[in-house]
This record gives sequence, C-alpha cells and structure tokens, in this order.
Amino acid sequence: MKRDFYKSKNINSQRLAGKKIAVIKANFNEEITGKMLEEAKKVLEKYDVSYEVFEVKGSFEIIYALVNLLEKNKFAGFVPLGCLIKGETQHFEYIAENVSRALKDLIIKYKKSISFGILTCLNQKQAEERTGLGAEATIAVLESLCIFG
Repeated sequence: MKRDFYKSKNINSQRLAGKKIAVIKANFNEEITGKMLEEAKKVLEKYDVSYEVFEVKGSFEIIYALVNLLEKNKFAGFVPLGCLIKGETQHFEYIAENVSRALKDLIIKYKKSISFGILTCLNQKQAEERTGLGAEATIAVLESLCIFG
C-alpha cells in the first residue's frame, strides 16, 4: 500500500500563517537529497507555507547550519535533509550517531521543531526507496507547529 506523504489531519494552514520554515539540504548523495528536497517543497507548497532552502556539503555540516539559523530566530521550524549510506569503514556510524545526537540536543536547547530528515541506509537501493522521508520530515515539522505552536 502506497502512503500519501502529503496529507495530514493534524495540519491547519491557518495555524501556520506567517510562519517560515528552513530546509537545510546536504549535497552529498545529491541524487537522493535532491529528490528529498522536491518532496519537502511539495508539502510546503501544498500547505502554502513560506520556506527558505539552505545547502551544505554533507549531513554533518547540517548541524552547523542549524545552529546559525536557530540563533537568528527567523524560522519557526527546521527540516534537515541528508543521506548517509554505509560504506566499508566506520565513518557511517560516527556521522549517523553524532548527527542524531546533535539534532536531539538542538531541539532540547532551542525548543524548536526540528525533524529528523536524515536517511541512514545500508545501500543505495534503500536510499532510493526512502526519498519520501523529505515529505515525512516536513509533515512532522508542520504538525508539531500546529499542535504545539
């Protein structure tokens, strides 16, 4: 059964009026993150939400971008989009663990809606099958904003 990534009963466009979303996309694994970005944009445009896209080298650099954007206090929510694919070394584990922890820490510190739009896949095929996470991560931020402000 195919999921409808663009639909949510918890999103109220009126509650999102005037709010702006920052989408931070990693350019590493561009063929995947590019599709994720397109999915995120479809959701934001469907709900008529203002957004700005920022691009960084890789998923690890998303954290630095987030800190800078959070400190500017211009955005209500944040959608980080990245793709980590396991290789032959432990690099994947180090990056995945540290990015995950950093995202959690930023949510706690800044009390802002930040989704987990980082794919952590064992191979390219898994990543290609999961580009819908761009939409899911965006829906998660919009729902959080509607429910919690």
